[in-house]
Amino acid sequence: IARNTNPLLGMAKIHYKRKEYVSSIVIMKTVTFDPDYDKSLHYYYAGCAYKLQDYKTAFDQYNMLLRFRNDKFFITTSVSLINHKIDLCKRFIEAK
Repeated sequence: IARNTNPLLGMAKIHYKRKEYVSSIVIMKTVTFDPDYDKSLHYYYAGCAYKLQDYKTAFDQYNMLLRFRNDKFFITTSVSLINHKIDLCKRFIEAK
């Protein structure tokens, strides 16, 4: 079943802002990745995973986001911020 990402991502963002990270991830896992999906999904997925101390998933999602460096997402969010978050994830992964 194809699902439009915008309403689902909107619901996931609401859960994220309420600090309901598991609920947010559950919603994001239902998204079908059509060519025009909102790439910020990876940012919020990574943020949820990070808050839940799943640093490997956060690392993977941040790296996935960097595959789309020309996406409109990066108009408001710098690549260096994402690289910093990746570095933090690496440190936590290595510490475990």
